[in-house]
Amino acid sequence: MQDIYRKIQQEYENNRNSALAEVERKKKEIYEKEPKILDIDDKIKKIGMEVTKSIIFIDDDCRNINSAKKIGIKTFEYKSINDSFDEIIKEINKL
Repeated sequence: MQDIYRKIQQEYENNRNSALAEVERKKKEIYEKEPKILDIDDKIKKIGMEVTKSIIFIDDDCRNINSAKKIGIKTFEYKSINDSFDEIIKEINKL
């Protein structure tokens, strides 16, 4: 029974690894054809990291950005995120 489980688990892992390799191959192909998409992906990742950091550092007593600023916690600006998304959308529309 354990042997069957290990074989199935190995098969799923092989399928997963093949799928991940295919995704990376396709991403590389897309980035080579359209380098701006890499820039867009990088901007999206940066925004995600800013939001995540902000959520981690704002404690339960100051869930909104203005309260966090009052006590000196460094947070992202909501406006800058909106501007970043607007910029990304504009770049996508140019493609």
